[in-house]
Amino acid sequence: LLELAQQLKLLEHPGWTRYFHAAEKNLQEFHLGCLWGGKGFLDQSWHPILVPNKNATTIEALILYEELSGRDMSEYIDGALDAILTAQEKVGARPGAIVHRGTGRHKLGIGIYTARSVSGLMKAYQREPREDVRACAGAALGFLQGLVTPTGNLFGRYADGSPIASPKMI
Repeated sequence: LLELAQQLKLLEHPGWTRYFHAAEKNLQEFHLGCLWGGKGFLDQSWHPILVPNKNATTIEALILYEELSGRDMSEYIDGALDAILTAQEKVGARPGAIVHRGTGRHKLGIGIYTARSVSGLMKAYQREPREDVRACAGAALGFLQGLVTPTGNLFGRYADGSPIASPKMI
């Protein structure tokens, strides 16, 4: 809705505000009202896990909202960004993996979730260039490159670095 509102606003279409206000209500009542946990956005209102890829998606929405509304969303963007940065493995068997915290003791490094996190990181970096954010995105891309095989992409890696071979992304 925010992307549609942004494009309509650029076209000077008066209906852009309808889409903006619908998205604003969703952000205010659900994301900020139910999912904001003070240090990032929760997986669900009843499940207090900070899942990095969901925080990345929320970062993208908050940045668009900030641009359209003029309202500073730094507190929320910074919290969501920290949820991603702290979920990344810096050393070990799978450096660069952004670990899905909702996978319990398995601590899965899932390729598609890491990739989804990179998008939010890049939007945050465009908004405010920070070396830690750039380094996180670069390391994540390195992890993703390590999932590419001649027969398709691995789903991810277990905590010990062994491949999660099924399903394989073709």
